[in-house]
Amino acid sequence: MAIVDFVGNTRLIKINNSEINFFDNLAQKYKINWDRDLRDNNIFPISNSIVGFIVTPLQTIELKSKYKEISFNHILRMYLYTTGFSRSNESHILDVKNNSDDFDIARDFLNLLSKEIQVGINREYTSEKRQSDIVSGRVNYKKTFVNILKNKSRPISTHQDVLTTDTKINSLLTGALVKLSKNPNYSSDSTALKDYFTEVIKPVVQDAEEYYKRINLNSQTARFEELLQLAVLIIDNADYSDLGDNAGVESFLLNFDTLFEEFVVEVLKTVENLNYNLFTTWKRKKNMLDEASFQEEKLYYQPDILYNFVENSPNHDYKDYSYAVLDCKNKAYNVFSNSDVYQILSYSVALKSKCAILIYPSFYERSNKSIYFDYDRFSPSKVDACFINIGEKNGDNFLLSIDNFRNKIFDLLD
Repeated sequence: MAIVDFVGNTRLIKINNSEINFFDNLAQKYKINWDRDLRDNNIFPISNSIVGFIVTPLQTIELKSKYKEISFNHILRMYLYTTGFSRSNESHILDVKNNSDDFDIARDFLNLLSKEIQVGINREYTSEKRQSDIVSGRVNYKKTFVNILKNKSRPISTHQDVLTTDTKINSLLTGALVKLSKNPNYSSDSTALKDYFTEVIKPVVQDAEEYYKRINLNSQTARFEELLQLAVLIIDNADYSDLGDNAGVESFLLNFDTLFEEFVVEVLKTVENLNYNLFTTWKRKKNMLDEASFQEEKLYYQPDILYNFVENSPNHDYKDYSYAVLDCKNKAYNVFSNSDVYQILSYSVALKSKCAILIYPSFYERSNKSIYFDYDRFSPSKVDACFINIGEKNGDNFLLSIDNFRNKIFDLLD
């Protein structure tokens, strides 16, 4: 069992000599800076924001949430919501089944897929070219006439609609099965289930989340929603390495801090009953310094979320303007830290904002809080904290918490 210690925001994991190569690969994949001194002493550093598990050839290492109030299942639910949950879906998908950190996403996927196969595999109609001796489908009469002159035994050239299992949904599901088949714990079940999808030509084996976004679910296919989200998790976040006799060694890791920001963005950018949404995000950083600045190095900034952002606003000397700046801080135990307040105030000054809002997770419903500054010296002269409850177990209550959070944000923006 690995010995885990904490230094600041970093976990230090004591590993064995035989695991060095495994962790070298892990560090490279997840862009973890592994200091030479730590490596020489068999100590692997990983941020506290990383949650999930690592299975080496020798041991399983659990990376639990930094909050005792929630388990990995709460965090996984945020991931499921962020990657495509919609109000048309069954809210039970967002239920937290248990409060423990014991989880097996692969087994959940295989069990759920087995149940859905019993209900029926996804099929769609596709048009196929066929040569026939009878008239059916959509006939190409010109080509058929040429074939008759050539005295072919099947002269009728036609396009016919046929049912196939080579669909986008099945391509994603098969991709997860392909990945799981490398793991000896799941290879037997995944190989057996793959036999139901022999018509699938190109299973999705990477960038599953982007592929998933291109799938349009309807009332007939909505039942595959949870299954597809688990498939995305397996393809994009589970890592199966081939290490000699230890084929299928796995890791499943999520960056909780990054996920919290993505979750809040998804919550705010999918507000219902609005003709258009005024919440936006920047794809890249911008220079904070004035063009006339003599400083050689530029000072870049990138707020998490902006409300009513106008680039080169004519009402603000043709400079960027945003009515409000919102920044996500996954710091439930440390509200209004100096560094966070200074940061959002600098963003607000740069964008001439009226509102500055820090967003924090909580594990129960909390009211907005505010701190005030000298009105003559600061603009804005107030920084607000808004809390989103991620601790609910029931899916319906979780969605209600999201609605409450949105209402609290709009209260601050009014």
